[in-house]
Amino acid sequence: MGTDKSVIKFNGRRLIDVSLDILIEAGAEQVLIVGGDETVADQSPNVTYLEDLYPNEGPLGGVITALTFSKFEVVAILACDHMYLTADILLQCLSGLDGYEISCPKSNGTKQVLCSMWRRSTLPKLIQSYESGNRSVMNAIQELECKTFEVTDTKLLRTANTPEELSNSTIM
Repeated sequence: MGTDKSVIKFNGRRLIDVSLDILIEAGAEQVLIVGGDETVADQSPNVTYLEDLYPNEGPLGGVITALTFSKFEVVAILACDHMYLTADILLQCLSGLDGYEISCPKSNGTKQVLCSMWRRSTLPKLIQSYESGNRSVMNAIQELECKTFEVTDTKLLRTANTPEELSNSTIM
């Protein structure tokens, strides 16, 4: 999109605030923001900003960074540009994690890995994947035990990837 999506206003709020509220409502005890504008964390109470260990290399590096610095075994990974997501979806990810390394929703058959719960113990496999040249989260999870569940209301998983997606939504 060419700009830090976290600070884009949607329905009168920064997109990052939508994601932060969802994490808090779902019971997150630690919230880490990886990469982007570090001042975003300054405006958000109880949030820690982390420099991405792999800047400008895509979301896999951000996932690795979050898992590296999390103090918990179970980590919610959530992109900053969800517009309609609910805490319910994250809680479904959490309940689906039992016996798996990652749990995420699917929409129209596509795994939504940037709205998911991960086990911190996946870190060595992710680092190995990254160091072998992979930069794709979707490719990296091929080596993980992944539980998915279908979300039929695709609007809930919609993200702001383009200006058109924002303009086709309710913006104030």
